[in-house]
Amino acid sequence: MAVQNLRFYPDDALNQTCSEVEDFASDAFFDLVEDLEDSLQHYGGVGIAANQIGEGERVFVLDESTLKTNYVDEEDYQATQEIPLRVFVNPEIVASEGSSKFDEGCLSMPGVTFKVPRATYVKVKALDASGEEFEYEATGYHAAAIQHELDHLDGKMHFMRSEGVSRRMAMKRYRQFRKSYARLQKLERT
Repeated sequence: MAVQNLRFYPDDALNQTCSEVEDFASDAFFDLVEDLEDSLQHYGGVGIAANQIGEGERVFVLDESTLKTNYVDEEDYQATQEIPLRVFVNPEIVASEGSSKFDEGCLSMPGVTFKVPRATYVKVKALDASGEEFEYEATGYHAAAIQHELDHLDGKMHFMRSEGVSRRMAMKRYRQFRKSYARLQKLERT
């Protein structure tokens, strides 16, 4: 379909819990999946959730080509390059283990990263774009990326999981970024 405008924090769409997809045959659903894929490739992130482009369905897309470190061998990695974008519909974590803090950025909060505690292993049950169920396992940063996108679908931003000085400093940098961005937009309009 087309690249969609990103929603930036504190946009209300980012605070909404997304609804489960029920109709896998509708044009609106196919358009949403294409919009997510096109937008992710355009903006260059690791993943993108539907509410980041203002839609309210439980769908996210992950760019597996950005996650080479998760693959044990080159053959597994090359398999992801043929179809690097994976669509997760109505995803849920069914198992998780471990804990670590990961530096996370977000397309909806550009210019800052936060240290976010995440499970180091997750097993996800989801549907693909045709409605077929699959299970997906990930470790390390790959697992963190999946948890990040699932948080979006639940109306949570990554900084909500960070704590203390790290959170305060990153929020300060983000507010400075937003002010600079607003000034730049104002100059472009004149």
